[in-house]
Amino acid sequence: MDQVMTDIWPTLFAAVISAVGMYIGFINKLRSDVSVLREKVNQFDKQCTDVSKKFEEVNNHYAVIEEKVKRIESRQDSHSKKYDELMSTINELKLEIVKQFSRLSSEINSFNSMVEASDNGVKINMKKK
Repeated sequence: MDQVMTDIWPTLFAAVISAVGMYIGFINKLRSDVSVLREKVNQFDKQCTDVSKKFEEVNNHYAVIEEKVKRIESRQDSHSKKYDELMSTINELKLEIVKQFSRLSSEINSFNSMVEASDNGVKINMKKK
């Protein structure tokens, strides 16, 4: 039995040493994996920061464009109101001109009926037809 115990100790010692070696190797592998993952996380953070900055720039650009569109719409509304007012004024002017010409036409007609031209000269008729 002593012989068996003496033969087991070197094997057991070798097994323990190899287990410790494997454990140390496993720990070293975990350390290297953690350092690689930290580097990837740092790169990801950097990319997220870059994307965030780009998003802010795009958002600011969008806000500027939206403000410009609002200004254009307000100018268009203003021009549309002015155009409508101008068209209304032109239509009123047309109506006034038609009224004035109709008065002028009636005055010319009454003047024509009042004045008679012949070979002898111009004669004013005081009698209306």
